Amino acid sequence: ANIKFHEWDDSRYGITNSPANAGPGADLRFRAIVPAPTVPGTYPITVEYEGSDDFGNTVMLTTNYTIIVDCALGDQSPPLALCQPLELSIIDDETITITPSQIDNGSSDNCGGISGSLDQSNFTCADLGINSVTLTITDDAGNSANCQANVTVTADENVANGPVGSCTSVTRTLDSPFEFIDVTGPQNRLIASVRKNVNPNVSSIRLDVYREAALTEGNASERRLSKRMTLTPLNASGQPVTPTTPMNIRLYFRDVEIEALEVETGVDRSLFGLVKDDSECGPAGFTGENAVVLATMYNTRGCNNAAQYYQANVLQFSTFFLWANPAVLPVEWLSFRARPSGKQVQLDWSTTSEANNAAFVIEHSTDGRLFQAIGQVDGSGNSSSQLDYQFFHGQPVNGNNYYRIRQLDYDGASSLSEVRLVTMTSDEVKVAVYPNPSADLLYLQGIEAGAIRIIDIQGRTILERDYQAGSAISVAALPAGRYLLLINGRSVPWVKI
Repeated sequence: ANIKFHEWDDSRYGITNSPANAGPGADLRFRAIVPAPTVPGTYPITVEYEGSDDFGNTVMLTTNYTIIVDCALGDQSPPLALCQPLELSIIDDETITITPSQIDNGSSDNCGGISGSLDQSNFTCADLGINSVTLTITDDAGNSANCQANVTVTADENVANGPVGSCTSVTRTLDSPFEFIDVTGPQNRLIASVRKNVNPNVSSIRLDVYREAALTEGNASERRLSKRMTLTPLNASGQPVTPTTPMNIRLYFRDVEIEALEVETGVDRSLFGLVKDDSECGPAGFTGENAVVLATMYNTRGCNNAAQYYQANVLQFSTFFLWANPAVLPVEWLSFRARPSGKQVQLDWSTTSEANNAAFVIEHSTDGRLFQAIGQVDGSGNSSSQLDYQFFHGQPVNGNNYYRIRQLDYDGASSLSEVRLVTMTSDEVKVAVYPNPSADLLYLQGIEAGAIRIIDIQGRTILERDYQAGSAISVAALPAGRYLLLINGRSVPWVKI
């Protein structure tokens, strides 16, 4: 006999009719209840009956049945919910959205279609650690079941590793002068961030990265990371240029690299410093030629401060290394300043320590690339205290004057200071703003072209643009007040009414 049964949620079927071959007067009852199949289909079963006939004899009877489980007759059984764990990595301040399929580990239902939902699907840096997420599985009949999964959220430093034994080159357009622009490498991971500031001649930055298989290099007193970065500012034609004002750079290093240098030297990572020299991208490494110790700031960014970088202000670009103890170089520079003094340029610099220091050679350039020696000041040999020096350049040119100081050892080795720029204006040429005060338009007299920047009395940049002789500068949108107009290193106060 083929008997159809509903699917019951107690997982058992009951057969209530007596078999046709039980005989006259038979009063038969189930000996056992048949377990219910859980998946739709056809199942042959054998049922044993036990009873008595009209003469009181015990009757045992076995009958074969076929059970057909049919979902069309009703589905009251819940689906099977199966979960699996999930790991997520958060970069910066992003939000990651997950779907039920990422948690589902093969959930099913005996009657067909299912759908899933999560009690939490969005994860941010605030969710770092292990999060218990509930997956609810619902079948077409509305029956549901759930399971729990652990979603582990970690912070990703998102810093590029860099190739071993070869140079990787990346070029990035610097389209916003006062914002740090990220320079990324493979898998969009961070290499550097660059802010070009007021340098209209700079359009982009090229960055070349190289590292050895070993994380660190150098002798015991000069340990540094083997990863080095060569940065080159480019103009609109893609040719290398020298900025007219310092640019800000942030160079990123992986935690495993920084930790290796920290463990080897015992120097805290916050004391590491950037050092640059004239070496090129490649296996040659640190040459020490024209080496400069940069004033460096250690900082972090991103989720859980996972991305670590070292920041410096740079005018002369070359190859940069991260040193554990940059003070081992012959001279540790404390400050270097250049400023107009009448018709001369006054240079002042200070050192905090000197080792084997014979002299300082003052070098001058009009383009920031080709330098010539213009004077010399004796060094102090060896010193561990602050020393101050001064030099006057009596014949600066009208326009841009670049200065740097070359430190000379007694053995002929040398290192360089950072570069300073002073713009001199001849007595005959004066820059004037008219009308002053002004309500809507400004005009300049005594200047042919240049980059204009207008700042308010709080030092904030309000307007920035290129200027050509004869053109008007619209200031109608600016609030009334006192301002300073900067162009080609010169400044003119004016009033907006």
